[in-house]
Amino acid sequence: MNKKIFGLVCGLMLVLLIVAGCKSEKAAGTTSETATGAVVSEVDEAQNGDFREIEVISKQYDFSPSVIKVKQGEKIRLRLKSVDVPHSLAIKAPFLNVNQYVEAGTDEVIEFTATDKGEFPFWCAIYCGNGHREMRGSLVVE
Repeated sequence: MNKKIFGLVCGLMLVLLIVAGCKSEKAAGTTSETATGAVVSEVDEAQNGDFREIEVISKQYDFSPSVIKVKQGEKIRLRLKSVDVPHSLAIKAPFLNVNQYVEAGTDEVIEFTATDKGEFPFWCAIYCGNGHREMRGSLVVE
């Protein structure tokens, strides 16, 4: 094969790999903002076995999404990620009492079944800077 054709084939393969990588990225979910500006997750994220998996990004001084809506009886897998400094996700609910620590640049998994309806606050329980007290959210079980 001559050098020009070889170069064209390699270039085409590179473009195809880039396009395939872009298409395989997880599609962004549907979110909406409340009157207070809280981001609400209203999407069935990845279904992973019996679990509905929801990615929760923690960063100074915010969780995204800050309101997570699930249905009563659903098996939930929260994939907690920290993008800057160590954080935690603490939730106290009749069906869940957790304080999951996560290192910067890593992720941790919290699995539970949402057995009780209600709105349950969650927060960062690791001091992460001056805005730490505002790092809160809600788990809403409908």
